[in-house]
Amino acid sequence: MPTSLIQILYVSRVADGLDHRAIRAILDVSRRRNRMLDVTGCLTCSGRHFAQVIEGRPDAVHPLVERIFADPRHDGVRRVLERTIATRQYPLWSMAYLYDDALDATLGLHVEREVDPAAALRTLRRIKPDTVMGAL
Repeated sequence: MPTSLIQILYVSRVADGLDHRAIRAILDVSRRRNRMLDVTGCLTCSGRHFAQVIEGRPDAVHPLVERIFADPRHDGVRRVLERTIATRQYPLWSMAYLYDDALDATLGLHVEREVDPAAALRTLRRIKPDTVMGAL
């Protein structure tokens, strides 16, 4: 019987003073930890906001998300979407990274207020690393 998978999308505001070097450190640690947990996903930064998709088994994803939500390197954290999935959208990446400043207004709205599921799914579809160029 296949193990159930979940996918969570959250958004947040980047903490003041967080630079690209700090984001690189987040990615290095996340990639190692996620490989051990069999978690995949993508961290997106728009300059002022983060969005992250995390997918895997619920017993791995839920504790990880709680730890991430408590991290002081961001604030205004809001869970935008949580759903059961049959297959992973990011099977090749323990943690892909996408910088897209065109997403800033959308992510800012998600941080400031609840969004309907259709809007959350539209945002999720925009968080796609380039499969040819790879993720940073």
